Amino acid sequence: MVFTCFSSVAFPSDTVKKVLYSLIDSLVSINTATYRVENTERIEGEYMSGSQYISYQKSPFKCKVEFISPNTGSQVAFSHKDEDAIYSPVGFPYFDLSLDPLGGLMRRNNHHTIYEVGFDYIISIVRAALNKEGNLFEMVEETATYYTINITNPNFGFEEYQVKHNETIRTISLQKNLNEYLILERNKNVDFYDNISEGDIIFIPNSYAKEVKLVINKDGFVLEDIFVCDQNGLFEEYHYSELKKNISELNLELDN
Repeated sequence: MVFTCFSSVAFPSDTVKKVLYSLIDSLVSINTATYRVENTERIEGEYMSGSQYISYQKSPFKCKVEFISPNTGSQVAFSHKDEDAIYSPVGFPYFDLSLDPLGGLMRRNNHHTIYEVGFDYIISIVRAALNKEGNLFEMVEETATYYTINITNPNFGFEEYQVKHNETIRTISLQKNLNEYLILERNKNVDFYDNISEGDIIFIPNSYAKEVKLVINKDGFVLEDIFVCDQNGLFEEYHYSELKKNISELNLELDN
């Protein structure tokens, strides 16, 4: 498979921003949902793919992840009131495991955590992009069914950052709307997300990505695809399908 980033034909940026604000409004309105997501993420220079079926409620936060691939049939459940997520494997070790959502076992080979399940994280990234001075907003394509939009930071790069008291890569990322894994990948001397101390100098990106491509279905402003590029090319991509919104009866319990 060949991964490429994007070129665009400029349309009025105000028109593009209007579509993005409509997307945000649509995503904000989702309180409960089920959907399927196919993902590809660059991990240590290699592309790793997976597929999951997601069920979640926004407030109070609770979710269930059913793995389609890899680890077919395994499930994870997590609730705002619990410190640990419950992982229920199909095979070995044949019993449920309580795992730290921010620990190494759950974060291994993943750009994001279970806290980012749902659409609030996407909302925060799009809002940050809309508010960042210098970003370019371009309509790559408009059909009868879809908008395809590029958000580009032409000055994307990394800058030095001095770690403050009690900061971790995660807290820095959430405060500045950045990708945690991208920071970890850039700072080879940092072993894990919380392995930094006050006064350390690390490098952080000046925006979430160099380019973000969004494919938005005009019917209800449903998000279909996200492609994210950094200075090295494709960084991550996500494809959403089978979305059911604001379900009155939602099964968030483990089935295994």
